[in-house]
Amino acid sequence: MSASAPTSPLPLAPGLRSRVLACGIAVYVLLLLAALATGSAWLAALAALAFVTLLLSPGLLRRSAAAWSLWLLGAAAVGVLAARGHGMLALDMLPVLINAALCVLFARTLA
Repeated sequence: MSASAPTSPLPLAPGLRSRVLACGIAVYVLLLLAALATGSAWLAALAALAFVTLLLSPGLLRRSAAAWSLWLLGAAAVGVLAARGHGMLALDMLPVLINAALCVLFARTLA
């Protein structure tokens, strides 16, 4: 066994995993409501990033390079939108991106 072998992350207990997910959903909803109430582009961007983090959390916890790359790309895109004052667009694009991801997943099952 090599000394440089990567260590796997400690698995979360199912009860703890569901509580962390519930807290993440609560944070997303609170950020979403605050963004809609205030019209703040930055709060909308944070809500979108919280949602992306929730979706990618299993891969992020497994330290998947693809999940981290997608998260960094999403964070950069949301940051650019927020910096230009279009943070609400990040929230508007979430359903479109989710449907596109589901289409890609379905297309991969056909091949």
